[in-house]
Amino acid sequence: MLCELAEDKLVVSHTGRRAVPVLARKPAQISLLDVYGCLSARIFSHFIRNVPATAVPWGQVLAGIEECEGEIDSAIEDVLGRIR
Repeated sequence: MLCELAEDKLVVSHTGRRAVPVLARKPAQISLLDVYGCLSARIFSHFIRNVPATAVPWGQVLAGIEECEGEIDSAIEDVLGRIR
């Protein structure tokens, strides 16, 4: 997750044993929408991996997610875009 945040220039990672990632900008300059945009693929992937295999038929789940993923992303981005 930190790699994705660093690639999108939201955090800066330093090397070394005691290195701690730090925000690349002031917190007020990073929105939830920035973070979501960076991690949304990971969020969906985590959801898919963590649904119990016996809970629902996987073919239907994946088809449903693929079918509405754009709508879900748009709805989340719309709400997060209004938060500052």
